[in-house]
Amino acid sequence: MEIYEDKNEYPEKDRDGLKKEEKEKEEEKPEEKAKPDSGMRIIYQAPDNGAKREYVGFSAEERSPINRKPADEVEDVEIEDVPKVEYKGGHAFEDEMKRQNKYPERRKPAPKPAQPNEKEIIRKRYEEYKFRERMQKDLPKEKNIVLENFSSPEEYYDVLDVEEITIDGKKGSGAKKNPPTKGEIVRRVILAISVAAIVISLAVLGRQYLDHRKNQQLEDDFSNLIITDAEATTEKADKKENKKEEKEETTTRKLTVEEQWAQLKKDYPNVKFPQGISLKYAKFYAINQDFVGYVAIDNLNIGLPVVQSKEENYYLRRNIYKQKSKYGCPFVPTDNDMKNLDRNTVVYGHNMSDGSIFAPLNAYKSIDGFKKEPVIQFDTIYGSYKWKIIAAFISNADPEQDNGYVFPYNFTKLENDASFMNYIRCLKERSLYDTGVDIVATDKILTLSTCDYDFDEGRFVVVARLIRPGESEEVDTSLAKKNEKPHYPQAYYDKKKKKNPYKDAEKWYYYGNVSRDEG
Repeated sequence: MEIYEDKNEYPEKDRDGLKKEEKEKEEEKPEEKAKPDSGMRIIYQAPDNGAKREYVGFSAEERSPINRKPADEVEDVEIEDVPKVEYKGGHAFEDEMKRQNKYPERRKPAPKPAQPNEKEIIRKRYEEYKFRERMQKDLPKEKNIVLENFSSPEEYYDVLDVEEITIDGKKGSGAKKNPPTKGEIVRRVILAISVAAIVISLAVLGRQYLDHRKNQQLEDDFSNLIITDAEATTEKADKKENKKEEKEETTTRKLTVEEQWAQLKKDYPNVKFPQGISLKYAKFYAINQDFVGYVAIDNLNIGLPVVQSKEENYYLRRNIYKQKSKYGCPFVPTDNDMKNLDRNTVVYGHNMSDGSIFAPLNAYKSIDGFKKEPVIQFDTIYGSYKWKIIAAFISNADPEQDNGYVFPYNFTKLENDASFMNYIRCLKERSLYDTGVDIVATDKILTLSTCDYDFDEGRFVVVARLIRPGESEEVDTSLAKKNEKPHYPQAYYDKKKKKNPYKDAEKWYYYGNVSRDEG
């Protein structure tokens, strides 16, 4: 029987030995058997592992498509065991394959895609969850959109009409292009108001700072306007010729009062100085003819000009140069006689938050402040005067703040001595402490009034009496003692939530030049 085999399956040396054996067998065959009419089933043993493999095939003559028949029609089957061939020389086999150019090309396997680890999977799921959670908050309720219906963020952006943005460098949020919500509008309005408030506050602070600097400069200039007794001037002497050198000699001497007045009238030709005006404050009067006096408390750093206008409260927001200023200028009522001095001379001034004008008067709210400076200097353009403090108290300006009553501390003229002493009694009842300074019916008093912030429309008042001729300026401050129950306005007790023990106390009224008391 003829055996069909693949010659490439065996090494070269074994293949030659088989050929020789086949030739010898062919020579020994007496006669060739008749070929079968149909194909045969051939079984041979592969040389790699010795296993038997079954193939359906045909003899060489029957390989033609014309003579082929289906395998199930083959009748004669011959099975032959092919002996296992020992495989020797693997390298030699590979070399032979290379020589025959039949060595299969070895290709590296395609790299497998990197599989995410468990942490990466959890992180991506969390990001997807947060993305859907954020997007669901932005979904308009009226559109009835279900977030799970979107397969990608892009589809969501298209339906919701938003722009894709990133948070911390990662996609997953959107910025609305639709009109802002009510809450967002409120937030924007609050932010705008806050920014505007900050800008306005900075502008106000800047304006206050500039006003303070300007007012401070004015106060510094006031001291230069005061003409002191030691003021002198420098005059040039006549030139003297000298053969060796020629020089100018100068001498310094004090000008007489007449010379200084002559110089003032020359410097201010349009100013008519009143008869009897003091030279000390003549420059103030030359600048503003409403100037009537000067108040000074050295230890409290107060040194201010005082004016008087025919228009009430004209200087409430103007300085001595009649320029608009929130600091104003201390002023006296229109009916005060500044040449002869009334029973009571009243001076009003602002209590500024920066500590200027009459703000230092707050020191007199305590006995220690009184002991620091018990004497006030208040001069008019006609004379120089000093005053000893007798009381300091808190009052009101609105009658509704004290059961329809305002203590009339700002009266000016009072001819009745008994009524004046009755006023002094009520005054000391309201005073925060007793200074120990005595007062009689013939004395004249000075009243300094400023704002107080213990309650709305409050006033803090300091009262001093004029030092009598020949009296010592010294004050025995050891006699001062605290008033345990001073009389305050009703508004003070209401704010402190205390009972007013003076609700039905005697009231003192002032009507022009007379007064009346009520029990």
